[in-house]
Amino acid sequence: HNFLQSVGGRSVMGGHSDSADNVALQSDATSVTGYGGGGYISEQVNAVPTDIEDLVKEAEELAAQGVKELTLIAQDTSRYGYDTDRQLHLSHLLKRLDAIEGIRWIRILYLYPDEIPDDLIDTIRESRHILPYFDIPVQHGSDRMLKLMNRRGSHDTIVERAAKIRASFDH
Repeated sequence: HNFLQSVGGRSVMGGHSDSADNVALQSDATSVTGYGGGGYISEQVNAVPTDIEDLVKEAEELAAQGVKELTLIAQDTSRYGYDTDRQLHLSHLLKRLDAIEGIRWIRILYLYPDEIPDDLIDTIRESRHILPYFDIPVQHGSDRMLKLMNRRGSHDTIVERAAKIRASFDH
């Protein structure tokens, strides 16, 4: 399984470019998530994270091939590395990727609000190439519905994290 996957040069944000590539941060595994009326859907989730050194090496190879933009993708990118040692490692990975010569933009998709620690916000704010773009899938604003959907977090967490992000990037 190659974890830095080319998608025909297409950026997640649309358009065609030979200088954009996606970075998949997950291997195949299954999780069950509830939706509304009791139905359940099987999802792909981050089960065995790819080693940071392997990701950095592949990103360096992509940069050497002329790739300028990386988009980090996982079912829950904010929990990168958690399955290995119950620690979040996304900030460390981002710092390593930010230092790669030739990469101009790094975009992160699927940051769940309950797993966006202050150090991740700081890493993004202080970086040279990580776009201050927070793709946060807000599933619902009701704690009751979030529980029924088998989702982590709460309404208050969503509001608090959004306020923290806005304050951190307010110029």
